[in-house]
Amino acid sequence: MASTYTVNSGIEKPGTGEQSGTWGATTNTNFDIIDRVLNGVGTLTLTGTTTTLSTSDGSLSDGHYRVLVLGGSPSGTNTITISPNDQSKFFAVYNGSGQSAVFTQGSGGNATIANGDFGLIYANGAGAGSAVTLMAFPVTSGQIAADAVATAKIADSAVTSAKIADGTIVAGDMADDAVTAAKLASDAVVNASVASGAAIAFSKMANLTTSRALVSDGNGDVSVSAVTSTEIGYLDGVTSNVQTQINNIAGYPQVITVLTSGSSYSIPSGAQAVLIRASGGGGSGGSSQFSGNYTTSGNVGGDTTVSNSTLSISITAKGGASGRGSTSGTALVQTGDSGGDVQSAAGAAGGAPGMNNFDISCSFGGNGNLVTKYVTGSNVGGETLTLSIGGGGSGATAGSTTSAPGQTGFVEITVW
Repeated sequence: MASTYTVNSGIEKPGTGEQSGTWGATTNTNFDIIDRVLNGVGTLTLTGTTTTLSTSDGSLSDGHYRVLVLGGSPSGTNTITISPNDQSKFFAVYNGSGQSAVFTQGSGGNATIANGDFGLIYANGAGAGSAVTLMAFPVTSGQIAADAVATAKIADSAVTSAKIADGTIVAGDMADDAVTAAKLASDAVVNASVASGAAIAFSKMANLTTSRALVSDGNGDVSVSAVTSTEIGYLDGVTSNVQTQINNIAGYPQVITVLTSGSSYSIPSGAQAVLIRASGGGGSGGSSQFSGNYTTSGNVGGDTTVSNSTLSISITAKGGASGRGSTSGTALVQTGDSGGDVQSAAGAAGGAPGMNNFDISCSFGGNGNLVTKYVTGSNVGGETLTLSIGGGGSGATAGSTTSAPGQTGFVEITVW
């Protein structure tokens, strides 16, 4: 006859005539199980969010311990499943795992022991519908001495208004400074609660942003504005409407600069508008000398560019076209200007040199083009313009004939 096992602890019961010569080992294991069930204290190391607390028939298991000390490093609330679900169990549990522990054995109910708490639980072993219960021992008023509960034993939120009879607490029961701001509801003190002669000091009110002008907001309450005290100081000594004064001077430039060289220009701080006029370099002229049959064509003038990404400025003023050393006429100006209003005839092109009575001076290079750009805004002042000023077309030489070079381009900057 094979061995059988006790229902709740899995203690082995050898069959009649079984385990001849090996009873000692089986019996010792059974005694160890009994000892653990009666007084055993074991540590259950928790990991992740699930743990199984098992009891195996005929061998020592964590499920045999009477007292469980929960440890480990679970990643969150840990659900501990008592297995198998048809064994009745009773445990004393201390949870030191750092997370709450939920004991379950089926669908009949669970017991939760918070981190740092001690609890007594039992599982009824009813199979799939078994329940785990946290045992509580209510204390009646008759078990508490009259002076046993001191103030330190009562949590701040333990005594609610529902526990206090109307009229129980009178003014004489409260110390002069007993009611602090933390004990008042947000709407407890209303306008009628403040005496007309209270003379509440400014120090009792929340601080506003420093050095700002005060205005009334949409609710009629005093609030701070974006205007600083420094800005208000700018109005000191003003004797008439400021906008009128600004309008009267708005049409007059403060700075006019003409550049024919350089790679940058810094707009003065505080400027509100800038007008840029950029001209490409003039093309050089062409000439033709009949004696010797020398013909000289001019060269194209260089492009002038002005840019600043913050102000969205990207100007290109093309240089003048080259003059041709022939009788075919004057070349047209170059196209491709961009970044503003495009105009022409800005800066003279180079002319052809005088030769003898048999020479023809013709086909002057076209003038460099002019592009105008106007930008306004509070972000104009302090910005830097990047420049590239186009040079005039260089004079070309063929034989003894030389064409005249074109005029250098320029950038004219007017600042308000």
